[in-house]
Amino acid sequence: MVCGICASILYVWMPLLFVTIALSRPIGPRIWLIVLGAAFVISLVLYAFASRQMERYREYAAEI
Repeated sequence: MVCGICASILYVWMPLLFVTIALSRPIGPRIWLIVLGAAFVISLVLYAFASRQMERYREYAAEI
């Protein structure tokens, strides 16, 4: 979950911040809902990827 939060800050919050500065229109408290939603989605994707990769590692270890 920590990786998902960090990735959402880096890849979602920063671009949204630049857009709000460029447009001079604040998003307001909705920005935190967007960032938290992205953190949740990114965490799920990272978990699914890690689980699938560990399964591959286990299959490879059984072959050795």
